[in-house]
Amino acid sequence: MSSIRTQHGFTLIELLLVIAIIGLLAGVVLAALTSPRERAREARALVTARSAQVVAIVCMDDGSDLFEPGTSAPATDYVCDATSQIWPDLGLGWEYGGAGSCVFEGGANDHEFLFCAHNTAGARVISCTSVGCSVSDVP
Repeated sequence: MSSIRTQHGFTLIELLLVIAIIGLLAGVVLAALTSPRERAREARALVTARSAQVVAIVCMDDGSDLFEPGTSAPATDYVCDATSQIWPDLGLGWEYGGAGSCVFEGGANDHEFLFCAHNTAGARVISCTSVGCSVSDVP
């Protein structure tokens, strides 16, 4: 008598293969979502920098000296001495200053340079002058 053996369920190899495929697909999807997230953070930082630019221009029109972010009186971070406006937070992953990488494509000599910011990954820089703010790659 031959016995016919029926198989109920999956083997260990089949289960491990399915788990590996799901892990691979999850990694691809998460990698694809990183780029839009970074672009959104960059857009937020640029909008915030533009609002800080407006305050800096008002300070300049009043004849006030601009303070670099982090250099004014302790416990405050005023934009200039004529206002109580503080430098706004640029958001996750962005800081003021550029560690020597501040550039303005389009003629920084024609416009007064105000400030710059960089992302902490070090790949992008926001430079603001008296006429606008621009985003560029670190040279």
